Amino acid sequence: MTLIPDRSRKYKDPLSEKQADFTFALGVFVQVWADVEAELYRVLVHYAGLKDEAARAIFSGTRASGMVNYLNGIIHNSDLPQLRVDDLNYVLPQITAINTLRDRVVHFSYGSVITYDKDGNRVITDQPRVSRYGKHFVWVVGPHTLQSAISDLHLIHHHLNQHWHQKDPFRPWKLQGEPTRWLYKSQQPGNSNPKRGKNVRK
Repeated sequence: MTLIPDRSRKYKDPLSEKQADFTFALGVFVQVWADVEAELYRVLVHYAGLKDEAARAIFSGTRASGMVNYLNGIIHNSDLPQLRVDDLNYVLPQITAINTLRDRVVHFSYGSVITYDKDGNRVITDQPRVSRYGKHFVWVVGPHTLQSAISDLHLIHHHLNQHWHQKDPFRPWKLQGEPTRWLYKSQQPGNSNPKRGKNVRK
């Protein structure tokens, strides 16, 4: 039995079909996210004004959230052209939102705890190992959720590329001349009862 879903195959078992759709979308999502992280690093190095050897020493191992924080600091402390600032202020929050999705899906899509709702969406939660009873989150994530994030990540990649690749006068990236519209919408935490109560196993 292969662990890689064959999307040319139609599964007789509806659960297997859902799992294959989710697994395939998750794999593409993780790959595209890695591409965006690499592009984000290039933008950070560019605006930090560092040579390669210094950038490697300072930023090696820095995750997306850290790179976003560094860039926000550079925006605040420097005199970047307003078009560049506006574009970064539009793109960076969406990176942060998708990064939260990435963290939750990658770390809490337990293979041993697979649950789907009536519409075929995966129910993701940290309830089995949350540090405080009742403080867990519950998110509903389907292949369509991941596809929306994938679409946004492709657009984000183009936006970021303009920042380190293009000299002034800066022009934000646009698809066929139209401003970018994000498809992925961040979910609310969905926390349950914050007190230790009925969620506690006896």
